[in-house]
Amino acid sequence: MLPIYGVDGEYRYSRVRPDNPPPNHGKYIQPAGTPNVLDIPRAVQSKVLDANYGLVVVEGERKGDALASLDIPVVVVFGVWNWSCKAGKDTPYETQLLLPDFESIPLHGRSVALVFDADIHTNHSIQLAVTRFAHRLKERGAQLW
Repeated sequence: MLPIYGVDGEYRYSRVRPDNPPPNHGKYIQPAGTPNVLDIPRAVQSKVLDANYGLVVVEGERKGDALASLDIPVVVVFGVWNWSCKAGKDTPYETQLLLPDFESIPLHGRSVALVFDADIHTNHSIQLAVTRFAHRLKERGAQLW
């Protein structure tokens, strides 16, 4: 059971990672209809909200919790595209925007590292997601490293 906490430190919901997930469910199970949010480990919430610290963005709460246990400011997304929401959905102008949760995280002039799985080197979809994510972060003034 993995509890998810928002940028404000409030509990959002929990995700479960069963040893033997049901078919067609993926690795994690969460309540139906839950919104796409960022997970901010409570141990580092104050550092995530402080632009004086660098920031790491990872895919997956287990990696995020591991970094938080080392006191590293970390933001967790639940998949390579789950940093985004769509504007103009199902129109020729559809585009990915940063999740609204990012509005509460200072990014301008801040060092940010995107650390996704190693298959980024061979998976075009992951490369595309990270490229678009990086572009949106740079638009908000983040310094990627």
